[in-house]
Amino acid sequence: MGRSRHPQGCTCSDCNARYFKRLRSGGWTPRAVGTIDGGDPVTFREGTGENEGHTLIADGDLSARQFDANHNHYGSRREGGGEFSEDRGAYTGPDH
Repeated sequence: MGRSRHPQGCTCSDCNARYFKRLRSGGWTPRAVGTIDGGDPVTFREGTGENEGHTLIADGDLSARQFDANHNHYGSRREGGGEFSEDRGAYTGPDH
């Protein structure tokens, strides 16, 4: 099963099956843009499955390529407990 030729966000049964399989094993929600406390835009993805509780975030309304190249990691540690933060300088908003 190679890469899907369907458009991003396709809801056919084949694409849904692959998407939900990735969610269970540890993946990420689709890239989204929002604001924090009504401020400037941020691009983010939330963890699913084994990545649940983790967030990838960067300042601005970024393309997939820009976001994949540079984003910060926040969330709970997968092993040993505690919080995890990896500041790559991509997010400068509240709770930074």
